[in-house]
Amino acid sequence: QQTPVTAQNISVAEQQAAVAEQQAALAEKNLEDTKALLAIGAASQMEVDQAQTTASQARMAADQARTGVDQAKLGLEQADLQLNQLRAQLEQTQAQLVSSRAQIDQSRAQLTSSRAQVTQAKAQLVSSRAQIDQSKFQLSQLELQRDNAKVSVTQLENTRNSTLAQMEAGIESARSNVQQMENVLEDVDENGNVIAPIDGILVTFNATENNYIATTMPIAVIDGEGQMKITTSVSEALVPKLSTGDIADIYITSLNLSFTAPIRSVERAASAQTSLYTVTLAVPENVDGLLAGMFADVTFRTDRVEHAIVIPSEAILTSGSTEYVYTVVGSTAHYVEIVTGLTGTGVTEVLAGLNGGEALITVGQSYVKDGDPVRIVGGTA
Repeated sequence: QQTPVTAQNISVAEQQAAVAEQQAALAEKNLEDTKALLAIGAASQMEVDQAQTTASQARMAADQARTGVDQAKLGLEQADLQLNQLRAQLEQTQAQLVSSRAQIDQSRAQLTSSRAQVTQAKAQLVSSRAQIDQSKFQLSQLELQRDNAKVSVTQLENTRNSTLAQMEAGIESARSNVQQMENVLEDVDENGNVIAPIDGILVTFNATENNYIATTMPIAVIDGEGQMKITTSVSEALVPKLSTGDIADIYITSLNLSFTAPIRSVERAASAQTSLYTVTLAVPENVDGLLAGMFADVTFRTDRVEHAIVIPSEAILTSGSTEYVYTVVGSTAHYVEIVTGLTGTGVTEVLAGLNGGEALITVGQSYVKDGDPVRIVGGTA
Protein backbone atom coordinates (compact mmCIF):
# COMPACT_ATOMS: atom_id res chain seq x y z
CA GLN A 1 0.00 0.00 0.00
CA GLN A 2 2.96 2.31 0.42
CA THR A 3 4.09 2.00 -3.25
CA PRO A 4 1.30 4.23 -4.85
CA VAL A 5 1.79 6.82 -2.14
CA THR A 6 5.56 6.88 -2.69
CA ALA A 7 5.07 7.07 -6.50
CA GLN A 8 2.62 9.95 -6.04
CA ASN A 9 5.19 11.70 -3.85
CA ILE A 10 7.80 11.26 -6.60
CA SER A 11 5.44 12.76 -9.20
CA VAL A 12 4.76 15.76 -7.00
CA ALA A 13 8.48 16.17 -6.32
CA GLU A 14 9.25 16.07 -10.07
CA GLN A 15 6.60 18.73 -10.74
CA GLN A 16 8.04 20.91 -8.00
CA ALA A 17 11.55 20.38 -9.43
CA ALA A 18 10.33 21.41 -12.90
CA VAL A 19 8.75 24.55 -11.50
CA ALA A 20 11.98 25.30 -9.58
CA GLU A 21 13.99 24.82 -12.85
CA GLN A 22 11.70 27.29 -14.64
CA GLN A 23 12.03 29.80 -11.82
CA ALA A 24 15.81 29.37 -11.87
CA ALA A 25 15.89 29.89 -15.66
CA LEU A 26 13.76 33.04 -15.33
CA ALA A 27 15.99 34.33 -12.54
CA GLU A 28 19.11 33.71 -14.65
CA LYS A 29 17.52 35.46 -17.66
CA ASN A 30 16.55 38.36 -15.40
CA LEU A 31 20.18 38.51 -14.23
CA GLU A 32 21.48 38.66 -17.82
CA ASP A 33 18.95 41.37 -18.69
CA THR A 34 19.89 43.40 -15.63
CA LYS A 35 23.60 43.12 -16.55
CA ALA A 36 22.77 44.38 -20.05
CA LEU A 37 20.85 47.33 -18.59
CA LEU A 38 23.85 48.04 -16.31
CA ALA A 39 26.08 48.17 -19.38
CA ILE A 40 23.97 50.92 -20.96
CA GLY A 41 23.42 52.68 -17.61
CA ALA A 42 19.76 51.74 -17.24
CA ALA A 43 20.32 49.69 -14.06
CA SER A 44 22.44 50.02 -10.96
CA GLN A 45 25.05 47.63 -9.56
CA MET A 46 22.76 47.03 -6.53
CA GLU A 47 20.04 45.76 -8.86
CA VAL A 48 22.56 43.46 -10.52
CA ASP A 49 23.61 42.13 -7.10
CA GLN A 50 19.99 41.55 -6.09
CA ALA A 51 19.35 39.73 -9.39
CA GLN A 52 22.51 37.68 -8.80
CA THR A 53 21.29 36.73 -5.28
CA THR A 54 17.81 35.84 -6.59
CA ALA A 55 19.31 33.69 -9.38
CA SER A 56 21.60 31.89 -6.90
CA GLN A 57 18.71 31.21 -4.51
CA ALA A 58 16.52 29.96 -7.39
CA ARG A 59 19.30 27.67 -8.69
CA MET A 60 19.85 26.34 -5.13
CA ALA A 61 16.11 25.70 -4.74
CA ALA A 62 16.08 23.86 -8.09
CA ASP A 63 19.05 21.72 -7.04
CA GLN A 64 17.39 20.92 -3.72
CA ALA A 65 14.15 19.97 -5.51
CA ARG A 66 16.06 17.69 -7.89
CA THR A 67 17.86 16.12 -4.88
CA GLY A 68 14.46 15.56 -3.25
CA VAL A 69 13.31 13.72 -6.37
CA ASP A 70 16.40 11.48 -6.28
CA GLN A 71 15.92 10.75 -2.60
CA ALA A 72 12.23 9.90 -3.15
CA LYS A 73 13.17 7.47 -5.94
CA LEU A 74 15.78 5.87 -3.72
CA GLY A 75 13.21 5.58 -0.91
CA LEU A 76 10.83 3.88 -3.35
CA GLU A 77 13.49 1.34 -4.30
CA GLN A 78 14.26 0.64 -0.65
CA ALA A 79 10.54 0.24 0.12
CA ASP A 80 10.20 -2.32 -2.69
CA LEU A 81 13.20 -4.20 -1.38
CA GLN A 82 11.79 -4.25 2.15
CA LEU A 83 8.42 -5.43 0.80
CA ASN A 84 10.10 -8.37 -0.92
CA GLN A 85 11.97 -9.20 2.27
CA LEU A 86 8.73 -9.09 4.28
CA ARG A 87 7.06 -11.44 1.79
CA ALA A 88 9.94 -13.91 2.15
CA GLN A 89 9.74 -13.66 5.94
CA LEU A 90 5.97 -14.24 5.80
CA GLU A 91 6.46 -17.41 3.80
CA GLN A 92 9.13 -18.60 6.22
CA THR A 93 6.88 -17.77 9.20
CA GLN A 94 4.02 -19.74 7.69
CA ALA A 95 6.31 -22.76 7.29
CA GLN A 96 7.45 -22.38 10.88
CA LEU A 97 3.82 -22.17 12.01
CA VAL A 98 3.06 -25.53 10.41
CA SER A 99 6.11 -27.03 12.08
CA SER A 100 5.18 -25.43 15.45
CA ARG A 101 1.68 -26.92 15.32
CA ALA A 102 3.18 -30.37 14.91
CA GLN A 103 5.51 -29.70 17.84
CA ILE A 104 2.57 -28.48 19.96
CA ASP A 105 0.72 -31.73 19.33
CA GLN A 106 3.81 -33.65 20.36
CA SER A 107 4.26 -31.42 23.45
CA ARG A 108 0.68 -32.02 24.53
CA ALA A 109 1.33 -35.72 24.56
CA GLN A 110 4.50 -35.16 26.57
CA LEU A 111 2.61 -32.84 28.96
CA THR A 112 0.14 -35.60 29.76
CA SER A 113 3.02 -37.91 30.59
CA SER A 114 4.79 -35.16 32.59
CA ARG A 115 1.71 -34.49 34.72
CA ALA A 116 1.76 -38.05 35.91
CA GLN A 117 5.46 -37.68 36.74
CA VAL A 118 4.77 -34.40 38.58
CA THR A 119 2.15 -36.08 40.74
CA GLN A 120 4.67 -38.74 41.67
CA ALA A 121 7.38 -36.11 42.28
CA LYS A 122 5.08 -34.13 44.61
CA ALA A 123 4.63 -37.20 46.76
CA GLN A 124 8.39 -37.66 46.89
CA LEU A 125 8.80 -33.95 47.70
CA VAL A 126 6.49 -34.21 50.71
CA SER A 127 8.54 -37.10 52.00
CA SER A 128 11.85 -35.24 51.35
CA ARG A 129 10.63 -32.13 53.15
CA ALA A 130 9.83 -34.18 56.22
CA GLN A 131 13.36 -35.61 56.13
CA ILE A 132 14.86 -32.08 55.65
CA ASP A 133 12.93 -30.72 58.62
CA GLN A 134 14.23 -33.54 60.77
CA SER A 135 17.80 -32.93 59.52
CA LYS A 136 17.49 -29.17 60.23
CA PHE A 137 16.41 -29.89 63.78
CA GLN A 138 19.38 -32.23 64.28
CA LEU A 139 21.69 -29.61 62.73
CA SER A 140 20.39 -26.86 65.06
CA GLN A 141 21.04 -29.15 68.03
CA LEU A 142 24.59 -29.80 66.86
CA GLU A 143 25.23 -26.05 66.22
CA LEU A 144 23.96 -25.25 69.72
CA GLN A 145 26.31 -27.84 71.19
CA ARG A 146 29.16 -26.39 69.10
CA ASP A 147 28.44 -22.81 70.25
CA ASN A 148 28.30 -23.93 73.87
CA ALA A 149 31.62 -25.70 73.40
CA LYS A 150 33.15 -22.54 71.86
CA VAL A 151 31.96 -20.47 74.83
CA SER A 152 33.47 -22.99 77.22
CA VAL A 153 36.76 -22.96 75.30
CA THR A 154 36.82 -19.14 75.24
CA GLN A 155 36.16 -18.97 78.96
CA LEU A 156 38.92 -21.50 79.61
CA GLU A 157 41.34 -19.56 77.37
CA ASN A 158 40.48 -16.28 79.12
CA THR A 159 40.99 -17.90 82.50
CA ARG A 160 44.30 -19.37 81.35
CA ASN A 161 45.51 -16.06 79.85
CA SER A 162 44.48 -14.16 82.99
CA THR A 163 46.25 -16.70 85.19
CA LEU A 164 49.38 -16.60 83.03
CA ALA A 165 49.39 -12.78 83.05
CA GLN A 166 49.06 -12.74 86.84
CA MET A 167 51.83 -15.31 87.18
CA GLU A 168 54.12 -13.38 84.81
CA ALA A 169 53.42 -10.13 86.67
CA GLY A 170 54.17 -11.89 89.97
CA ILE A 171 57.39 -13.38 88.58
CA GLU A 172 58.51 -9.97 87.25
CA SER A 173 57.68 -8.32 90.57
CA ALA A 174 59.58 -11.06 92.45
CA ARG A 175 62.58 -10.61 90.14
CA SER A 176 62.53 -6.87 90.77
CA ASN A 177 62.29 -7.41 94.52
CA VAL A 178 65.14 -9.94 94.43
CA GLN A 179 67.29 -7.52 92.42
CA GLN A 180 66.58 -4.70 94.85
CA MET A 181 67.29 -6.97 97.83
CA GLU A 182 70.56 -8.06 96.23
CA ASN A 183 71.49 -4.41 95.69
CA VAL A 184 70.64 -3.65 99.33
CA LEU A 185 72.45 -6.72 100.69
CA GLU A 186 75.62 -5.64 98.95
CA ASP A 187 75.93 -2.94 101.65
CA VAL A 188 74.88 -5.21 104.60
CA ASP A 189 77.38 -7.44 106.46
CA GLU A 190 76.71 -10.89 107.88
CA ASN A 191 75.55 -9.39 111.21
CA GLY A 192 72.92 -7.19 109.56
CA ASN A 193 74.90 -3.96 109.89
CA VAL A 194 74.52 -1.44 107.04
CA ILE A 195 77.93 -0.58 105.57
CA ALA A 196 78.50 2.80 103.97
CA PRO A 197 79.16 2.35 100.24
CA ILE A 198 82.01 4.91 100.32
CA ASP A 199 84.55 6.30 102.72
CA GLY A 200 84.21 9.92 103.77
CA ILE A 201 82.91 12.41 106.30
CA LEU A 202 79.40 11.93 107.78
CA VAL A 203 77.62 15.19 106.97
CA THR A 204 74.09 14.40 108.21
CA PHE A 205 72.43 11.47 110.01
CA ASN A 206 68.63 11.50 109.99
CA ALA A 207 67.85 8.22 111.79
CA THR A 208 67.34 7.85 115.54
CA GLU A 209 66.77 4.68 117.54
CA ASN A 210 63.19 3.39 117.78
CA ASN A 211 61.89 6.10 115.38
CA TYR A 212 60.51 5.88 111.83
CA ILE A 213 62.02 7.55 108.78
CA ALA A 214 60.40 8.30 105.43
CA THR A 215 61.44 6.09 102.51
CA THR A 216 62.26 9.17 100.46
CA MET A 217 64.60 10.64 103.08
CA PRO A 218 68.25 9.49 103.12
CA ILE A 219 69.39 7.97 106.40
CA ALA A 220 72.82 9.52 106.13
CA VAL A 221 74.75 11.83 103.80
CA ILE A 222 78.49 11.14 103.40
CA ASP A 223 80.90 13.54 101.82
CA GLY A 224 83.11 10.98 100.08
CA GLU A 225 86.71 11.50 99.22
CA GLY A 226 86.45 9.58 96.00
CA GLN A 227 84.76 10.43 92.69
CA MET A 228 81.26 11.93 92.99
CA LYS A 229 78.30 10.51 91.08
CA ILE A 230 74.91 11.67 89.82
CA THR A 231 71.90 9.39 90.19
CA THR A 232 68.74 9.88 88.12
CA SER A 233 65.74 7.80 86.98
CA VAL A 234 64.43 7.25 83.45
CA SER A 235 61.35 5.64 81.91
CA GLU A 236 61.15 2.31 80.14
CA ALA A 237 61.01 4.12 76.76
CA LEU A 238 64.42 5.73 77.34
CA VAL A 239 66.39 3.02 79.14
CA PRO A 240 66.96 0.81 76.00
CA LYS A 241 68.77 3.75 74.35
CA LEU A 242 71.30 4.16 77.20
CA SER A 243 74.53 2.21 77.65
CA THR A 244 77.52 2.39 79.97
CA GLY A 245 80.02 4.94 78.67
CA ASP A 246 77.47 7.14 76.88
CA ILE A 247 77.97 10.88 77.45
CA ALA A 248 75.22 13.07 78.98
CA ASP A 249 75.00 16.86 79.41
CA ILE A 250 74.83 18.04 83.05
CA TYR A 251 73.69 21.44 84.32
CA ILE A 252 73.92 22.40 88.01
CA THR A 253 71.31 25.10 88.55
CA SER A 254 72.63 26.33 91.91
CA LEU A 255 76.15 26.83 90.49
CA ASN A 256 75.13 27.80 86.93
CA LEU A 257 77.63 25.15 85.89
CA SER A 258 77.55 22.90 82.79
CA PHE A 259 79.70 19.88 81.98
CA THR A 260 79.50 16.40 80.49
CA ALA A 261 79.55 13.12 82.38
CA PRO A 262 79.75 9.45 81.28
CA ILE A 263 77.15 6.86 82.29
CA ARG A 264 78.68 4.51 84.86
CA SER A 265 75.79 2.07 85.21
CA VAL A 266 72.20 1.45 84.08
CA GLU A 267 69.93 -0.64 86.28
CA ARG A 268 68.07 -3.38 84.40
CA ALA A 269 65.30 -3.72 87.01
CA ALA A 270 62.70 -0.99 87.55
CA SER A 271 61.81 0.37 90.95
CA ALA A 272 58.67 -1.27 92.33
CA GLN A 273 57.43 2.10 93.66
CA THR A 274 58.11 4.33 90.61
CA SER A 275 58.50 1.83 87.72
CA LEU A 276 61.59 3.86 86.72
CA TYR A 277 65.13 2.67 86.04
CA THR A 278 68.12 4.11 87.95
CA VAL A 279 71.02 5.54 85.91
CA THR A 280 74.31 6.53 87.58
CA LEU A 281 76.75 9.00 85.99
CA ALA A 282 80.36 9.65 87.06
CA VAL A 283 81.28 13.29 87.75
CA PRO A 284 84.65 14.27 86.20
CA GLU A 285 87.40 15.04 88.74
CA ASN A 286 88.05 18.49 87.24
CA VAL A 287 84.57 19.78 88.23
CA ASP A 288 84.89 21.91 91.36
CA GLY A 289 82.29 23.36 93.70
CA LEU A 290 79.92 20.39 93.81
CA LEU A 291 78.48 19.33 97.15
CA ALA A 292 76.59 16.15 97.98
CA GLY A 293 72.81 16.59 97.74
CA MET A 294 72.83 19.21 94.97
CA PHE A 295 70.35 18.87 92.12
CA ALA A 296 71.35 18.53 88.47
CA ASP A 297 69.54 18.66 85.12
CA VAL A 298 70.58 15.65 83.02
CA THR A 299 70.15 15.55 79.24
CA PHE A 300 70.89 12.25 77.51
CA ARG A 301 72.09 12.22 73.92
CA THR A 302 69.82 9.49 72.57
CA ASP A 303 68.83 10.80 69.12
CA ARG A 304 70.24 13.35 66.69
CA VAL A 305 68.53 15.25 63.87
CA GLU A 306 70.32 17.42 61.30
CA HIS A 307 68.82 20.71 60.09
CA ALA A 308 65.86 20.50 62.47
CA ILE A 309 63.42 23.33 63.24
CA VAL A 310 63.66 23.99 66.99
CA ILE A 311 61.72 26.44 69.15
CA PRO A 312 61.79 27.35 72.85
CA SER A 313 59.88 24.73 74.80
CA GLU A 314 58.07 27.39 76.83
CA ALA A 315 56.37 28.67 73.65
CA ILE A 316 54.41 25.42 73.26
CA LEU A 317 50.85 25.17 74.62
CA THR A 318 48.70 22.03 74.78
CA SER A 319 44.99 21.27 74.64
CA GLY A 320 44.33 17.57 75.13
CA SER A 321 46.59 15.85 72.60
CA THR A 322 46.92 18.99 70.46
CA GLU A 323 50.11 21.11 70.66
CA TYR A 324 50.11 24.66 69.32
CA VAL A 325 51.96 27.98 69.38
CA TYR A 326 51.13 31.60 68.59
CA THR A 327 53.09 33.30 65.83
CA VAL A 328 53.20 37.04 65.21
CA VAL A 329 52.59 38.34 61.68
CA GLY A 330 52.72 42.11 61.53
CA SER A 331 50.92 43.03 64.75
CA THR A 332 48.49 40.08 64.93
CA ALA A 333 48.71 36.78 66.82
CA HIS A 334 48.00 33.61 64.82
CA TYR A 335 47.09 30.18 66.24
CA VAL A 336 49.25 27.42 64.66
CA GLU A 337 48.99 23.71 65.47
CA ILE A 338 52.34 21.86 65.45
CA VAL A 339 53.74 18.33 65.67
CA THR A 340 56.77 18.01 67.93
CA GLY A 341 59.68 15.59 67.89
CA LEU A 342 62.81 15.41 70.04
CA THR A 343 63.22 17.55 73.15
CA GLY A 344 66.53 19.03 74.29
CA THR A 345 67.62 21.48 76.95
CA GLY A 346 65.02 24.24 76.73
CA VAL A 347 64.20 23.56 73.07
CA THR A 348 61.87 21.23 71.17
CA GLU A 349 62.00 19.95 67.59
CA VAL A 350 59.02 20.86 65.35
CA LEU A 351 58.17 18.24 62.71
CA ALA A 352 55.18 20.01 61.14
CA GLY A 353 53.34 23.33 61.38
CA LEU A 354 56.28 25.77 61.13
CA ASN A 355 58.70 26.53 58.33
CA GLY A 356 61.40 28.19 60.44
CA GLY A 357 62.03 31.87 61.02
CA GLU A 358 58.57 32.68 62.43
CA ALA A 359 58.22 35.07 65.36
CA LEU A 360 56.76 33.25 68.38
CA ILE A 361 55.08 34.48 71.56
CA THR A 362 56.99 32.96 74.49
CA VAL A 363 55.63 35.07 77.38
CA GLY A 364 51.94 35.48 78.18
CA GLN A 365 50.80 33.25 75.30
CA SER A 366 48.24 31.57 77.57
CA TYR A 367 46.24 34.82 77.55
CA VAL A 368 46.31 35.26 73.75
CA LYS A 369 43.65 34.25 71.25
CA ASP A 370 43.85 33.84 67.49
CA GLY A 371 43.62 37.21 65.77
CA ASP A 372 44.40 39.30 68.87
CA PRO A 373 46.47 42.43 68.23
CA VAL A 374 49.93 42.24 69.83
CA ARG A 375 52.84 44.60 70.31
CA ILE A 376 56.41 43.30 70.59
CA VAL A 377 58.01 44.98 73.60
CA GLY A 378 61.17 42.89 73.88
CA GLY A 379 62.96 39.77 72.75
CA THR A 380 64.04 38.55 69.35
CA ALA A 381 62.24 36.65 66.60
